[in-house]
Amino acid sequence: MIARLSSTGPSPALDLEPFRLAREEAVLDVRLGPEAFPRLAECVESVLEPVHVEVAFRRDAQGRCRAQGVLRTRVRLRCANCAETEPCDLAAAVDLCVVRSEDAARDLIEEIDTVVIAQATATAAELFEDDLLLALPERPCAELEHCVHAEAYDAFAQRADEAGPAPEREHPFAALAALKRSKAGDGRE
Repeated sequence: MIARLSSTGPSPALDLEPFRLAREEAVLDVRLGPEAFPRLAECVESVLEPVHVEVAFRRDAQGRCRAQGVLRTRVRLRCANCAETEPCDLAAAVDLCVVRSEDAARDLIEEIDTVVIAQATATAAELFEDDLLLALPERPCAELEHCVHAEAYDAFAQRADEAGPAPEREHPFAALAALKRSKAGDGRE
């Protein structure tokens, strides 16, 4: 059975029960205002559209709570090149495992992104806000074509290309490593 939880208008922050949602194989389809993602709101000039959360919860083959989907919104960002603000469409893929302890998270660190939720409920920010923050571009000026400093950036990039690769620098412990290798070859430690 697949349950679909949806909302058409911007919703206030809501408490989610990820483990129950995974048991029910629910699809969360809601739009949440900027107040639901306070760190995102702090990192951008403004959030222009509600965050559209479309995430499916399920149990994987090991019985773990998984959340997979996408988050979409439109924000206004300040460009690191020109300091102008630009609107930017933001899309963040979500693929995470919700666990109850830090130990469980450590066991999965090589395998998948994890979120530790010790209690039964979590907010959308606790579950998904990191994914939104990681999706923020440093320079929202699309391919620098609208950036007022694009010509200066192009000139800098061209000079760097013409200069060629950076020269090899001497490593301070290279002599020590060579000495250690030579002693290891003699059978001495």
